[in-house]
Amino acid sequence: ARIRAAVAAHPAAVAGAGRFDTEIMTVLGARAFTKTGAEGVFCAALPEAGLGLAVKADDGGARAAQVAIASLLERFGGFEPDVRARLAPFVAPRLVNWNGLETGVLRPAGPLA
Repeated sequence: ARIRAAVAAHPAAVAGAGRFDTEIMTVLGARAFTKTGAEGVFCAALPEAGLGLAVKADDGGARAAQVAIASLLERFGGFEPDVRARLAPFVAPRLVNWNGLETGVLRPAGPLA
């Protein structure tokens, strides 16, 4: 609980400004604790729900693993609609080219959809 409170108060200390963990924990505060690992591993805790989540991307990439963990947080977090709306960019991030034009979107499929 002490670590969770510290992370919720200072999410940038976990991963740095603009990073997935920092952004997710900025949105969710003490309601979630996420940590990116190496080679496409992501873990998260939803303490209020008593859940721990883990995702491993077979190819070691982060983009799909981030979408998967954000989708799981959204699904199992029991968050209100406004919080779910703030998570939406992580669940289905836009892909843009070097000119800033949208070229696609990542989104969960199968059981996560």
